[in-house]
Amino acid sequence: MTGTDTEEKKSIEMSELMNGETLQWIAALPLMILAAAPLAVFFFRAVGDEYFGMNRILDPLRGIFCIFAGVTAMCCAVVAIKEKRTAGAVLGGNKPFLIFAGFMLMMLISFLAVGIPVYDDPFGDLGIYQNEGHIMYIMFFAVYFFLGSRIRSARIKALIIRGNVAVSLILALFGLTDYYIAPVAPLRITEMWDGCFPGIWNNPNHYGYYLTIMTLLSIGMMLYEKERGWQIFGMVSSAVHCVVTELNDTFGSYLAVWFGIVFIIAVNIIIFRKFPLKLLIPAAVLILATLFLPTWQGSMTDNFVNLGNDTSNIVSASEAAQYAGSSRWALWLAAADGIKESPFFGQGVEGWDDILLARSGTGIHAHNEYLQYALFFGIPALCLYVAGIVAVFIRGLINRRKLDGFTVMALAAAFGYCVSAFFGNPKYYTAPYFFVMLGLAYNYCGGKENTGSAETAGADVHESAANS
Repeated sequence: MTGTDTEEKKSIEMSELMNGETLQWIAALPLMILAAAPLAVFFFRAVGDEYFGMNRILDPLRGIFCIFAGVTAMCCAVVAIKEKRTAGAVLGGNKPFLIFAGFMLMMLISFLAVGIPVYDDPFGDLGIYQNEGHIMYIMFFAVYFFLGSRIRSARIKALIIRGNVAVSLILALFGLTDYYIAPVAPLRITEMWDGCFPGIWNNPNHYGYYLTIMTLLSIGMMLYEKERGWQIFGMVSSAVHCVVTELNDTFGSYLAVWFGIVFIIAVNIIIFRKFPLKLLIPAAVLILATLFLPTWQGSMTDNFVNLGNDTSNIVSASEAAQYAGSSRWALWLAAADGIKESPFFGQGVEGWDDILLARSGTGIHAHNEYLQYALFFGIPALCLYVAGIVAVFIRGLINRRKLDGFTVMALAAAFGYCVSAFFGNPKYYTAPYFFVMLGLAYNYCGGKENTGSAETAGADVHESAANS
């Protein structure tokens, strides 16, 4: 055995510990439940008189999701022991897991140093923040990302992605019905958001985070699905999602979709040496919607004008700069002050909510996911969080010839969310979809089902891209 062979044997990817499709189905089941959850909430709200939110669905499921994650982890451990894999070999082949474990360690240190701050939630009557404690952040990595990363079967990945897009398409169609035909009254959560359709979310911005992921998955289906029927489904779905993304008027998510489109173009050019011509269809729909359709709350073109004015106010240090980005600039500056005050341990979960609200007059969160992680848990935690995400994308770049179409879709969706995160918050009922996609993006498909071997899978995507 050569020295190179010996070195390769030292690092074992966790996907190699879970090749059995039965074990992958164990990991996939809670993710499919999560995909269907918005439709269940939609149904209950439509037929019921009382407020029915995602917390009513996810609260009893969280424990079940954790059990499935635990069973999956034990299965991996049993296989590792049976095959006499050393702990060093397993850990060495899964650096993103080590990095995210470091993030959770820093979160624990922050908790021990700061505790749980006592705060008064001014929006408690909406039930938006009652589920957002330390357990939520732990589950992001230890459950949603972990379960997604266990799946390498193209068939199972396809089921999860198609299921998510189908559910989102149904909600989006109801949104168009709400706007152009008749209001879907039971789904207007509060008078606060009257005039728009937030779907089953408590806030149109939250719907925007979800739309970013589903829009890019739809575009990916149009480009990378092998079957003509699913390609057509992706084309129709991407067009509908692009229109609803524009109508929803969440500017950060709207921009994130465009960045996601650029990401897909870059992937196709770098890996497949081909510009995806089909991508012009959703791009054209998004442009036309921007130019000719009013949003649920204004005009998307006005957002571009406001962006220019806000940038000018910030650069010139005008007093009006505090209102930039719907007062996000004031929130960001206040969050930065909180980070400076406690850069290593952070201020704890919701530790500065009252100060942010007092200084901005608009919200209790930083409306920038990266600033929020630093504010809650400290700068080291933020660095580990970003490093873990970057490590997943670097892994995809290194294994670019082995990427299958569904993994490329997940990468694009995760990238789009990362862009929207500059303007949004990690919500308990939207961020899980990001971490599932990040998990699916971590593992490329192997075996000989559907897309064939890893090399064949790459060839299939190459063929789809070439025909685009």
